[in-house]
Amino acid sequence: MAVKCYADAMLGKFARLARVYGIDMEYFPSTLSDNEILGMLKGGILFTSDQELCQRSPVGCVYTAQLDMVELLYRAACLCGKGPSRCAYCNKELYILPGESAFFPLPPKVKAYHQDFFYCPQCKKLYWKGSHWARMLKLFKEVDSKLESEGCHNRG
Repeated sequence: MAVKCYADAMLGKFARLARVYGIDMEYFPSTLSDNEILGMLKGGILFTSDQELCQRSPVGCVYTAQLDMVELLYRAACLCGKGPSRCAYCNKELYILPGESAFFPLPPKVKAYHQDFFYCPQCKKLYWKGSHWARMLKLFKEVDSKLESEGCHNRG
């Protein structure tokens, strides 16, 4: 069973990548105070680079100050589980759409070079494997390799 993950405002890039990687990640914007964030935590694991917030957290916490992106995603996958890709913006699971069923107006080059799309039913965003995809895929393969070689015995 997957565990809910949370990321504070300092970890926006991590939250977006975790979602695309398939981790259910709630992201708290900078408009919320620490007390508001703590009040919204309902079980799960908080990822934060704020040591005081981590110490005050009523749920499990990963202090992220010295961790690189591979280690962050590895720990999130171990602690929270991994499923299908999620929307980088709203965290809903994405649907895969074959190119012929993409019902959005697309730039001509996108239509010409991409066959499959990912659609978010919540915020209506459409994704495709653009120029950034190779970098993300390389990162995700590093995390997968670490999961395969090390497992999840050293998670905290």
